[in-house]
Amino acid sequence: KQEILKATIDNYIETAEPVGSKLLSEHESFDVSPATVRSELNNLEKEGYLTQIHTSSGRVPTDKGYRYYVDTLMKRDDISLEQQKSIINKLSLIGSDINEVLTEITSVMSSVINYTTIVITPDIYEETLKLAHLVLVDIDRILVVLMDTIGVNTEFLIRINHKIDQDDLNKISKLLTEKLGGKTITDVSHAIAAELISELPHFNVILKKLGEELKKVKAKSSSKSRQLMTGGVSKMLNLPEFKNVELTQKVIATLEENKVLLGVLSEYLNQQEEQVVIGEECKVANLKECSVVIAPYKVQNQSVGAIGILGPKRMAYSSIVPLVKNVSGLINDYLDKEQ
Repeated sequence: KQEILKATIDNYIETAEPVGSKLLSEHESFDVSPATVRSELNNLEKEGYLTQIHTSSGRVPTDKGYRYYVDTLMKRDDISLEQQKSIINKLSLIGSDINEVLTEITSVMSSVINYTTIVITPDIYEETLKLAHLVLVDIDRILVVLMDTIGVNTEFLIRINHKIDQDDLNKISKLLTEKLGGKTITDVSHAIAAELISELPHFNVILKKLGEELKKVKAKSSSKSRQLMTGGVSKMLNLPEFKNVELTQKVIATLEENKVLLGVLSEYLNQQEEQVVIGEECKVANLKECSVVIAPYKVQNQSVGAIGILGPKRMAYSSIVPLVKNVSGLINDYLDKEQ
């Protein structure tokens, strides 16, 4: 029965056509008679693993059937060397900005699969600061760079009206790193600015300007939050399922108005491993005919975002699940190197 269920789902994933007993008997090497195949298909339908769209048609998997397939029957394919090299090469060409990394990852994954890539970006204003650096870019301008623990830079300029050299700015940078290290931008307070001025009184004018700019950055941070990045939507919509105009409209509307989807998928950030969400299991009503494979990516074993694939329930789970797992692992490795 398990072999027949697996063969039925494998065939349906490949062809998008209902699978009949004749097809299974002709093309699958079951050591049973065609009558037994028909009998077991009937049993699988009665037990809720398969269904018939029309009385005379073959069977298609139900959500229950897909769930049993993913959890018990599916053989995971290894991510191809070509896919892995392509993704790794993209990562190696990028600087330290995590948003650039995720944009490129979204692009490259969308180029190798026919589904929609979904990325939940980190809530960067919840990440702790790691480094502060002040750079003299002109006689009257200083670039301030604040880097957090996942490699996201917050940059702004301050203007000065007196002479200062880079050595002095290095002193300020060192003290600023000590005071802000381990804190989030939203933790920056008036007390911290006062401490800086008391320890480096000769630079009180610059430090006051720095404090004013930090307040502006802090104010902006309250309106910033996690974002949902997507890619490959047009390729997915070429699949047979999306000839259904109503389904297509629902999926596109959900991706365009992504706050609900972001809220639902964010629930999977604290999972340790990749998750497969099938059909009715999804809390987004418009995605009941779809599945999502999603995995968190982490910094120092702490989940900061997630990467996933959205597609029809007839998704090639055996290749998509390991792909998502491997890509999240590559992002983990990249982020850990930035520490």
